Amino acid sequence: ALAILVHDLASSLTLATGAGVATFAWSRWRAERRRIHVAQSRTEVAASLDLLAAEIRAGVLPREALRGVAQEVAVLAPVAAGLSAGADPVPALQVAAGRPGAEALADLAAAWALADRAGVPLAGVLERLASSVRDDVDLGREVRGEAAPARATGRLMAVLPVLGLGLGAGLGSNPLVLLTRTVPGALCLAAGAALACAGTAWIDRLADAAEDPT
Repeated sequence: ALAILVHDLASSLTLATGAGVATFAWSRWRAERRRIHVAQSRTEVAASLDLLAAEIRAGVLPREALRGVAQEVAVLAPVAAGLSAGADPVPALQVAAGRPGAEALADLAAAWALADRAGVPLAGVLERLASSVRDDVDLGREVRGEAAPARATGRLMAVLPVLGLGLGAGLGSNPLVLLTRTVPGALCLAAGAALACAGTAWIDRLADAAEDPT
C-alpha cells in the first residue's frame, strides 16, 4: 500500500510539473506573438503616417487622404468606417490609439484636432510625427535584434537539462524512472522545471524592459 501511495504521489507531482511547464510554454508563445503583433502595428502606423503626409502634401483633402489610407491599414479600420459615415475622425483615432502598438495615433488625433481649430497646416505636422514614429520603430527593431540572443540563450539554458537526461540514458542509467516514479526525483524534477521557467521569465522580463522602457 505504501509503495502504491508513493507511486501515486510521484505520478501526481510529475503530471503537475508537466502541466505547469506546458502552461508556461503556452504563455511564452502568446507573449512572443503579442510582441510580434505590437511591432507590426507600430510599423503599419509609421507607414500610414508617411503615406498620409505625402497624400496631403500632394493636395488631397485631409479627410479623403485619411479615408484612403485607413482603408488599407487594419489598425485604422474603425477610422475608415467612421469617415465613411461622415463622423469626426478624432474620437475614432483616439480609440484606435488604445490598441497596443498604435499609440502614435493619439498624436495624430491631437494634430488633427489642432489643425481643425487653429488652421495649422497638417502636412508639415504629419511629416514630423511620421519621422518621430519611424525613428521609434527603427530603434525598437534594433533593440529587439540585440535582445534576441539573450532570449535564445535563456531558452537554451532551459532545455539543457533535457540533454542531460539523454546523456544519462546513453550512459546506461534511466534518469526518467528516478525523476518520475520516486517522490524525491519528482520533487527534484518540479524544482528544476520551476527554476528553468523562472530563469526564462526573468530574461524575458529584462528583454521586454529594454524593448519597451515605457
